[in-house]
Amino acid sequence: MGEWTEESFIAAIRTGKHQGQPNGRAILPPMPWEVIRETTDEDLKAIWAYLESIPPIENAVPTPVPLKMEE
Repeated sequence: MGEWTEESFIAAIRTGKHQGQPNGRAILPPMPWEVIRETTDEDLKAIWAYLESIPPIENAVPTPVPLKMEE
């Protein structure tokens, strides 16, 4: 999970902002934060614990590209 913490994960899910930072960029699809933002803290902590239990992988994360809304 890199530099993420349980607290930043929960804040990101609640706010839709990268790492839950007030001035952070919007979380982009495919992360379904709008669908799970009302999830209880207990359940989000369980999701975090599961994610932390998975062995890490090495990958290059591309620069985020915001979606273009159709006119």
